[in-house]
Amino acid sequence: MAIVQTMTAKLLRRASRLRKKLLQRNIELADIGRLLDEFEIRSEEMLVVYSSWEELRLKAPPNELINVLKARLSADGCLAFPTAPFAGRLKEYLLTRPLFDVRRTPSCRGLVTEIARRRLDAFRTPQPGCPFSLIGPAAKRLAGMQKDYSSPYSEDSFLAECHRRNALILTLGLNFIQNSGVHYAEKQMNHQLGLFSGERLPYSIRLDEQIIAAESEYLFEADRDWRFIHDGYRRQASFHERELHGTSYSRIRENESFSVFCEAIRQGKIRKTSSD
Repeated sequence: MAIVQTMTAKLLRRASRLRKKLLQRNIELADIGRLLDEFEIRSEEMLVVYSSWEELRLKAPPNELINVLKARLSADGCLAFPTAPFAGRLKEYLLTRPLFDVRRTPSCRGLVTEIARRRLDAFRTPQPGCPFSLIGPAAKRLAGMQKDYSSPYSEDSFLAECHRRNALILTLGLNFIQNSGVHYAEKQMNHQLGLFSGERLPYSIRLDEQIIAAESEYLFEADRDWRFIHDGYRRQASFHERELHGTSYSRIRENESFSVFCEAIRQGKIRKTSSD
């Protein structure tokens, strides 16, 4: 009887915590729609979304949010979510000699990204260092572009395509300065920093039931002056930041984001801190 009472008490406490979390979710889909209008996101060719489900506090399910964002694409548009399969450093992940299953390996970048990855209309890019799940008319074509698996930042990578097409970066409940574009900028400015070791670590990709053996380069850890970068963003013409019910949102164009990071590198605000 005591065991049953203990289990019942635990379940009641868990239910109480869940109710409190649900009550804290005070943002409606209509709020998101108005925010997108304010940010002038109406017919985007390429929209890259970074999100934190816990911070977003949206009442609607993640899939409905994805549908709202998908509706803001152009006729040949693409909606992208980062779906990296690791939460720490890329080198630590590669040292496990992983098998990255493009279709089945889960995302470690939050609930919204995992829901996006599982959708039937989603296509995932194949390099595990910085994969994206893509949705929309151009998704299948863009997901199949990369053939150089040695780097997440190769010239046929999705990040390189974001740069060429000046993608719009949108953050939902997440710090806007910590987006994947910093690594593409570091790759392009590598001659000034020596951020890439030149070492290749092996891994495997399962792509359409085929196993591909590959080796990937990785970035050294770098120390970044985020305050400097924050100020750099604020000077950009397309940067907009908004707070709604205590949740932060922002938007910026990829090429302006790229220039902020490159300027930080030129001024020594991004430095290599280790060589292991």
